[in-house]
Amino acid sequence: MKKLFQLVLMLCSLFIMTASAFAAESLIDSANLLSAQDKVTVRNALRQVEIDYGVRTAVITVRDSKITDLGKYANTVLDRNYTNGRNGNMLLIVNMATKKWYISTDKNMSQKITPEYGVKQLGNNVAIGLKNAKYKDAFVTYARSAADQLAY
Repeated sequence: MKKLFQLVLMLCSLFIMTASAFAAESLIDSANLLSAQDKVTVRNALRQVEIDYGVRTAVITVRDSKITDLGKYANTVLDRNYTNGRNGNMLLIVNMATKKWYISTDKNMSQKITPEYGVKQLGNNVAIGLKNAKYKDAFVTYARSAADQLAY
C-alpha cells in the first residue's frame, strides 16, 4: 500500500511539473493585430525582459465586448496564467472591442513598478502606439519600458 501511495504521489508531482512547463504564451494575439513577423519581434522583446530580469512579461489582445471590467479580467488572467516569473509577473491586455487597455502586475511587481508611477508611465508609453494603431511598436515599447524601470 505504501508503494502504491508513493507511485501516485510521484505521478501527481510529474503531472504538476508538466503542467507548469506548458505555461501560457507571453504573447496571445486573439484580436489578430500583428503579422507573423511582428509576433516574432514582440515575443523576442518580452522574452528579453524575462531573461534579463526574471519577470514574466505578457501581452494579450482580445476583441470581446462582454468584458465589462478589463482591470478585473486582467488581474484574473494574470493570477491564473502568469505566475512563473522568478521576480514577478505583469500583463498588458488590450481589448479592441472597447478600445481599452490595462496593465496588471502581481504583488511582487507592484513593489518594483508601482501603480502610482511605474504602471502609469508604462501606460503613457504604450498608449502612443495603440492610439496610432502601431501595435508592434506599442508592445515592444511596453517590454522595453518595463526593462528600463526594472534596471533601476
